[in-house]
Amino acid sequence: MAALGTPLPIPSPGARHSNRRRARAHRRTALVAWTLALGVPAAAAAALWTVGGSGDGQARALTAQNLVVTPGTASAQLFPGGVGDIVYTVSNPNPFPVRVTGVNLGAVTGQGTCIASNFTTSPGTVAPVTIPAGTSGTVTVTGGVVMTLAAGDNCQGVSITVAGSLVASQV
Repeated sequence: MAALGTPLPIPSPGARHSNRRRARAHRRTALVAWTLALGVPAAAAAALWTVGGSGDGQARALTAQNLVVTPGTASAQLFPGGVGDIVYTVSNPNPFPVRVTGVNLGAVTGQGTCIASNFTTSPGTVAPVTIPAGTSGTVTVTGGVVMTLAAGDNCQGVSITVAGSLVASQV
């Protein structure tokens, strides 16, 4: 320390410059120290152990629902000795599409005085039909029913039903 009344030495321009350098170096050192201090937890986290586990999970299959078959709307084709189509409306309640490839025909039910014996079934043909999940479609047995020559006037304009068992699978 300089004595009282003794003027302080005036730093030379080079010394002032040197003090600025020291201050900058000090700031750099502080910045590096902070960066290292923040980097230590990241390095420590990389050193943590990893763990795992094993066991059983579960999945469950649904139970497929039967297709719902109802009479469709057929055009008027039948007359004594004539062949007609059988039309079914098929609803698919499943969450997957199905493809209908055939129909096994069953019993005929007449209407009113036009009795079942006035009709016979024939194999007919079924064009394969895909019915998307949760929707309905139409399945037609082309040439699936024949009106016999014995059918009388009481069979004019009637609608008959023909039981059918579908041949179908998931697609």
